[in-house]
Amino acid sequence: NFILRDNSGGGILKPKVFVKMPGKKVVGGIAVAVMVLLIVFGISKIIGGINHNARSLPEKLFAMSWEERSELSEDDIKDMLKESGTLYDMQTEGSVNAFTTKTTESFMKGDCLFMTVPDVFEGIYAVRYETEEDFKEGRKLIESTLEKQLIKKMDAFESTSEGVQARYYPVGVSDKYLDRYLDQADLSAGIDTFDGVSDLYGDMDEDDDGIIDADRIREIKDQYSIYKFVYVVYGTAYELGLSADGGVSFPSDKSYTDQVCIIGTLYIPACEESIISMFASQYNYDAISGETMDINKFKESVDNRIVDALLDEYAGDDSESRREWEKTFYSRLYMMENHKFDMISKVYIKSEDEKRLWYVRNFNWDTNTDAPIDLSAYRNSGDIYCAAECNYNSDTAEYFESELDRALYLADKDYKADTGESFGGTDEKRLWFMQNYSYDTSSGKAIDKEVVDALIAYQKYIDDNYSYAIYEGNIGDGWCISLLYINEDNIPELLISSDVLASGNQLCIYSNGSVHDTYFRAGGGLSYFEKRNLIHVSSGWGGEYTDEVCKIEDSELKTVNFGLFSDYYEEDGGYTGEYSYSWNDAECSEEDYKNALDAAFYNAIDGLDPIDVRLGYTGIKKANILYAYDALRTTIYETYEYCIYEYELKDGILTVKADNGVNKSSSFGEQTAFEFSCPVADECVWEGGNGFGEYRSESTYPMTPEEIEVEIKNWRNQYDLTPDYMESPVAIQFHIIDDQIVGVYTSTP
Repeated sequence: NFILRDNSGGGILKPKVFVKMPGKKVVGGIAVAVMVLLIVFGISKIIGGINHNARSLPEKLFAMSWEERSELSEDDIKDMLKESGTLYDMQTEGSVNAFTTKTTESFMKGDCLFMTVPDVFEGIYAVRYETEEDFKEGRKLIESTLEKQLIKKMDAFESTSEGVQARYYPVGVSDKYLDRYLDQADLSAGIDTFDGVSDLYGDMDEDDDGIIDADRIREIKDQYSIYKFVYVVYGTAYELGLSADGGVSFPSDKSYTDQVCIIGTLYIPACEESIISMFASQYNYDAISGETMDINKFKESVDNRIVDALLDEYAGDDSESRREWEKTFYSRLYMMENHKFDMISKVYIKSEDEKRLWYVRNFNWDTNTDAPIDLSAYRNSGDIYCAAECNYNSDTAEYFESELDRALYLADKDYKADTGESFGGTDEKRLWFMQNYSYDTSSGKAIDKEVVDALIAYQKYIDDNYSYAIYEGNIGDGWCISLLYINEDNIPELLISSDVLASGNQLCIYSNGSVHDTYFRAGGGLSYFEKRNLIHVSSGWGGEYTDEVCKIEDSELKTVNFGLFSDYYEEDGGYTGEYSYSWNDAECSEEDYKNALDAAFYNAIDGLDPIDVRLGYTGIKKANILYAYDALRTTIYETYEYCIYEYELKDGILTVKADNGVNKSSSFGEQTAFEFSCPVADECVWEGGNGFGEYRSESTYPMTPEEIEVEIKNWRNQYDLTPDYMESPVAIQFHIIDDQIVGVYTSTP
């Protein structure tokens, strides 16, 4: 049974969504804008008033419960059509077949041609009568039957689409087999549907294509039921596409009146509150008390100033528009005053304080003072006022659970929770949340307070010392910054490096609230083991070269092993090519030198390979620590495209598997095999061009995931057929941050 919620003492509910139906499509020529292929399907036992002992096929289908109908396969429908001797045509749209009958059967005391769609459990019925008396009796039977089936406290309503008026009867509701509905909605996605009831859908949930968003409903399916509406349309054969010169043709050996009846069923997943809101907003019908709203009488009890200001704002001097908006505003007020029901968020308000806030955000009206409220300091937004001053979320009609939730809500409206100022951009907002809430808006995750303090301190260090030197430009031109995990803690170290051999480099270590910097020269590069506190710095010029193995101790970079080798210089100029070697100030052979370096660094940690940093080239060419922080969090998979033997993007998940390319041309070197399966970020970059990352030239261009997939498969096919003859293969990178793919880049030769 359908039971409307009594709001007395009822708790506040989270808002629920309601699914929108997309545009019209004619199916089988049965009717323009009325006979259509629906993708929804339905519920419960339906129409009474039919002789169930001797039912025709359309009557059987029409009277089936949702449980019975959902079990019918396409083959079952074919068998039923064959058993009844009904001739039919079959039309296919996508993966869905529709059966349209060519011979009539009895239905509602008339002759019926019908369409049934097994995959989406739908049927639409065109009924004609031989005499005017028969038509009147049939119409009376249809209407009386449907009136008896109306859900308690619901009423029939009318809606017009393209000049065709339909009457809708809410006749059933069921909470069974919602998953079957959603599975079929997935199967039928993309099929256009009848929108003659577009007024039903005010704030409903749909995806970007306007199709039922089954995944969204699954998230909160316990809040949903399936409502059944039966729509009835009367008109002439010509108006409804049943004339002899087109559309569906009734038998020519019979004489029919020109009046035709079209009957269809519409099954909609919705929450109870959505149905209530729809009736109130579109038809001024109070489905909670089961009566039509007496708006004129209600207006006498309301201060007209509440509505007048909004009418001026929304409608101006347009009298027709003012009448429509006035109807909307007063129906909202009616449901709030009589039932504490918010038609916008579709929830019941549970307290007088929340009711006051409802007036503030919807009407700029303060019920405490019975006067308009000044919202100038809140961007003239009642939503911002409620959040900033009362910790109240207007979207969910609930109080915020945390200060962070409130700040995020306000930030979406470009309003700083502490000052009310605007944000200067995405980077400023991100840093502000890091500083104030230890929260990274980029990843949507909490971040360690010490890490935040370090990032802010590093940014200040860069601003004070290097802002003039680090600028956007070609990598290797001047300076760049990197964040590295060198010692054992979770606070990264800042590396500021130059590609110029004689230039110094800075390693900045954050500790005890301060940045401690160490200057070093490293023309040959820097290598380290992540979070193992072991660094190798190589450098050299003028025939003298060094290898230093260092550790971070007491917030300083300290040398623990030092190697030196130098070429002998002859008096007449030039070098002899004969080197002398020393390790920790003790002379040694070249072999002993290499063994000592291996023991002190390269072989010091079993099972790990060091990370190499090409100073002045590996890093970010922006004086912004956030870019370096994102680079630190990024995992990059790189290979030649022919090494990829599996590449699939499905349901937002990209799966990639790459081998090591052992059979390829030897000139390219063996690749690292890898595999991953990760969701793709909404803002993922798909790009082709020359080089990777900061090395990319300006000749980059966007690509689609499909184009990249084709490119990968083409290279793989070439590789499998003639690996030894491949030249200049295209390479590819996949960038992953926080288990999401944020960038896919190809590099052309």
